[in-house]
Amino acid sequence: QVDDHDDQRKGRGAIVTEKSADVVKDQSEEDALKAFLGALCDSGASKVPRYGAVSYKFKIFFVSWNPDDGKIGTKMVYSTCREGVKNKLTGIHFDIQGTDAGTVDPAIFEKN
Repeated sequence: QVDDHDDQRKGRGAIVTEKSADVVKDQSEEDALKAFLGALCDSGASKVPRYGAVSYKFKIFFVSWNPDDGKIGTKMVYSTCREGVKNKLTGIHFDIQGTDAGTVDPAIFEKN
């Protein structure tokens, strides 16, 4: 729940991979977003598909990372599962599909 009167907004996010889930919490929103993107896609350098959700500026973003230069078989599995996972989540405001560093830049979150 978001408290509009809280001057110290905190960011939260969760990253899901094939074998684990990491949670980013209780940081400033900007720091939490940077940590989330770092864990999700290593700022665009990772070749491992992942997806996750992050709270930023009172909005929930579902973000998937499926790089263009990743392994075809793994990309297909994540693409197939992505919509099913996203549809099970409630309260998603924006959907970001990252395929390269430019598509997961923090500026993209600012625009929304």
